[in-house]
Amino acid sequence: MAPENTEMDKCGTPSRHVFWLMLLLLASPPAQAVEARLAWDRIVTLSVPVKGVITRINGRPGERVPAGSLLVQLDQRPFQARVAAQQARLREEEAVLAEARRELARAEELYDRTVLSEHELQLKKNDVITAEARHAQAKAELVRARLDLEYSSLRAPFDARILARLAGVGQTVVADMRPTPVVRLAAADSLRVEARLAPAEAARLHLGQRLPVRVGSARLEGEVVAIAAPEKESDDRYRVALRIRVGDRPLLAGQRAEFELP
Repeated sequence: MAPENTEMDKCGTPSRHVFWLMLLLLASPPAQAVEARLAWDRIVTLSVPVKGVITRINGRPGERVPAGSLLVQLDQRPFQARVAAQQARLREEEAVLAEARRELARAEELYDRTVLSEHELQLKKNDVITAEARHAQAKAELVRARLDLEYSSLRAPFDARILARLAGVGQTVVADMRPTPVVRLAAADSLRVEARLAPAEAARLHLGQRLPVRVGSARLEGEVVAIAAPEKESDDRYRVALRIRVGDRPLLAGQRAEFELP
């Protein structure tokens, strides 16, 4: 008698093991493919948080730039001058504070010898308090001036692709009321796969779930990052998004894609 785990018996009939495997495959429902489109991931529109005149803009739309790359720079001279002025003021306030403390020490000595009245001693203490406050204020102003100098150079917050340049060299940017947008970026190493699903289909997904994604001949893995409810009562479709890591693949927003529902 032929063993049951052989693939064919002597008459060419499938063995019991192969029969059950074929039955299992036929019983399993095929994965459902969902049509989708690629979209930019982590889109941000950047502005400079200080007022000034643009003297430098780096990068062109479509160019990829690493995190920390200089994108936009304002005229540095006003900011550097303010830092220098605040440094000088701080040195002056340090000298005033040191003198006030010396005067207080002498006053305390005279008071102990009953040469100085308590009122006069209190005046010297008040001088020290005032000098300390002015010194602290000068230190704070120097910190602010240095921050403004740092903010006058706009850098990429992450590895990014430049989508658009919204300002030009010579343009004045204003940050008082409504900051002037200067550049729009998107993530350089990832894209979103977006689709609209019926409630029953969206219910099969959960955040963090990983699904196979196909873009042309590329096979990728996507992570579910959004399952947004319909915005209007008349809309019964959920907006679903997956994030894919694209690396150096030449993929762009707008391309067709598809992913498989579990």
